[in-house]
Amino acid sequence: MIPKKPLKLIIILLLVFTFFSYLNVVPGFSLGKNIMAKVFGNLSIVRKTIASINTTSNLTKDKIRLEEENLKLLSRIAELEYVQSENVFLKNIIKISDTNKSEFILGNIYTWTLGPNGYTVLLNKGSRSGVAEGDIAITGERVLVGVVSEVQNNFSKILPVTDPKFKATARIVGLDTSGIVTGALREGLHFELIIQEDQITEGDMVVTSGNDIFPDSLVIGKVNQIKSTEGQIFKEVILEPSMAKSILDSVLILKP
Repeated sequence: MIPKKPLKLIIILLLVFTFFSYLNVVPGFSLGKNIMAKVFGNLSIVRKTIASINTTSNLTKDKIRLEEENLKLLSRIAELEYVQSENVFLKNIIKISDTNKSEFILGNIYTWTLGPNGYTVLLNKGSRSGVAEGDIAITGERVLVGVVSEVQNNFSKILPVTDPKFKATARIVGLDTSGIVTGALREGLHFELIIQEDQITEGDMVVTSGNDIFPDSLVIGKVNQIKSTEGQIFKEVILEPSMAKSILDSVLILKP
């Protein structure tokens, strides 16, 4: 004799089998077939949707991982570029210290803005580091940046060569032509007191002459434009400042 529980299970399975057989054989029950087809079809769509979500999730994770690796790589490249730049700067310092025996302080410019009253240029070194008013700021390539105009404990203000209040005696490399350089804001620099008979051409390099507080042969800029007006004693000469390439960079602070 078959036990009650297995017998009950067998009866249920036979009923289910008979029901589905009936749906497939008896006319008029195509609705049941359609329902079952839709049910299994929807189950297939659900499975595909879940698989698609999993694939998208994996792609998103891969994208995030690649972006993180890319950022690490960019950081490493930037670090190597910084080290290379520092090495070049230090080599230039050694050359300067060999030719210039005056004391100097290493610093960095961290702000360079133009306002209604001229430029605001801030150095990350102040009186605690030995910086004083009148000190001279240059780059590692001996390009004149400006002169220290105000000093606080931990930072200083620099009057750049392009500020209208800046003045320096200067000369043209390889020629006897000399004059005074003054700042002209966005125009760059004016090279004044150049008489009509003075030799000067576009592209000439202008450096400090050493007749004031600035050491001789610091690079100031390049002659960009010359205007000669009949009846005028002086030519109008505009310079392109060389320090424009050194904005927000490392500088040396020299004692005059």
